Amino acid sequence: MIASSENAKHNRCRFDVALQNQFDKRRRKEEIAQEKKIAIAEEDYIVAVYCFEQYFSPRCWLTVIRAREVYRDLGSEAARLAAVKEQILIRYLGLGWEEAHHDWSKDEVTFMSEELLKWLMDNVIPLANYKQMPTEPPVNLPKMPDMKELGTTSHLAEDQWKHSEEKLRLFKGNAMLEIDRREDMGEGDRWYDRQSNLPPKVGKMKGFSLEMLFNYSGDGGTQCLGWYHGVVLDVVNSKTNCVRVTWDDDCLGEHDMRITDQKFAMGNWNLKTIKKGDGGST
Repeated sequence: MIASSENAKHNRCRFDVALQNQFDKRRRKEEIAQEKKIAIAEEDYIVAVYCFEQYFSPRCWLTVIRAREVYRDLGSEAARLAAVKEQILIRYLGLGWEEAHHDWSKDEVTFMSEELLKWLMDNVIPLANYKQMPTEPPVNLPKMPDMKELGTTSHLAEDQWKHSEEKLRLFKGNAMLEIDRREDMGEGDRWYDRQSNLPPKVGKMKGFSLEMLFNYSGDGGTQCLGWYHGVVLDVVNSKTNCVRVTWDDDCLGEHDMRITDQKFAMGNWNLKTIKKGDGGST
């Protein structure tokens, strides 16, 4: 008892240090788990941003008639399967409509494009008739639980909610910066993903806004690539895919012509990767 009394202060300090170390390690584990959840949520949000923007673009098949037309004109089963899956994901991931979900395979049977197209036309596209249209992509960020209120909300709770809202704004801002960083590195292309699956009919392109990729000589005679934006003034020859284009002033060089005739190589429509020497791309 005398020894215990003499060592009590020292043992208490050792116990407090051990308890604090245990608390710090547990807190760090929780922080790591939270960081992983946030990283996963950021990846999900980035995908949702692309899908959300696709819904409000020519890429989305808003009607059953449009779905049949594009599906019919796609040239292969692989292209049809990829396109139909994309249309389902636009609603499921981009709008957060869980009713749009459909497995790609089940019981070791992989669904074909025709089966998924039927699901898209019968169940997914009609969701827009009764589902509320979201104003932004869904966020799966961990947040405070919804709790019943009894009496007046405390200042502490209000501060916590404000803190959560600020974290959400910061989270979205960081995700958008990450999207820009990846696209600068050539990972992803929001313009490409919002374009129609198929090129327009040349005979109906009058008034069509477009951008084309051209080679031009840079400093020191180096060959560079640049995107030119313009509008189709008229169709010169629909058989040879030739149209007359007026180019926007802000993309023209000193010696560039404002109006030119261009022949479209339909194989270059909506290319995801461009290499030097490829020529124009609509």
